[in-house]
Amino acid sequence: MSARKISSAKAYLEFPGFSLNGWPMLFVTVGLWVAAFYCARLAMEPAGTSARLLSADSLAGIALFLVALGSLIGRGLTIIRPNDAMILLFFGAYHGTVRTIGFRWCNPLAKRTKISLKARNLVSDQLKVNDKRGNPIEIAAVVVWRIADTAQAVFEVENYDNYVRIQIESAVRHLASHLAYAPEIAQTMLRRHQAEAVISARKKIVQGAVSMVEMALNDLQARGVVDFDPERRAAMVSNLLVVLCGESEARPVINTGTLYH
Repeated sequence: MSARKISSAKAYLEFPGFSLNGWPMLFVTVGLWVAAFYCARLAMEPAGTSARLLSADSLAGIALFLVALGSLIGRGLTIIRPNDAMILLFFGAYHGTVRTIGFRWCNPLAKRTKISLKARNLVSDQLKVNDKRGNPIEIAAVVVWRIADTAQAVFEVENYDNYVRIQIESAVRHLASHLAYAPEIAQTMLRRHQAEAVISARKKIVQGAVSMVEMALNDLQARGVVDFDPERRAAMVSNLLVVLCGESEARPVINTGTLYH
């Protein structure tokens, strides 16, 4: 029932409101007040001292009317700054939005609501998620926004600042729901990364050791220091790789015999 009522509610869209240049209307207001002062002055003069065409009561009534009319017209004067707008409501009905900056005159009987059109920044709360490789990270959103339609901002939501903040947080949470943070996943991925790092380090150590063994054997043979047969060459390679790739310190063993005895 409530959803049906919300969907059938009238959607408000912004349209230009009526306004005039404020300076001519200011001169009109001042002119009416000057005329009212002149009438009041004539009304206070004694009878027969001035060439007045109306009675004192009539002049006093005209003065009061001119003062009231000038005050009513003057009430419509307003100033609209850059990046500001003014919403006009006449007896509860939306009568447009004035975006023209400067000294303006609007309907004095209309209720005027100023609204800022400046850009605003909003930073959402940080959420902890896992990236594609499982690394725990924190995400947040920094949103720069401004009002595009003043009528919708004022009449369609209760508080547009709070509405924008909730929508941004909902969008970030929806994105984070696909990358939800789980401690057990983070620990597993951490062990995986550690294993990958160890394997990569071992691979580099082995590659370096093989290069050093090859260089040593070639250098020994090139200088004629020793002549290796295949079996002795294999033993030398094995011993050098153990020394170069082992984590513990090498412990030399003195062999008083030969390789075959």
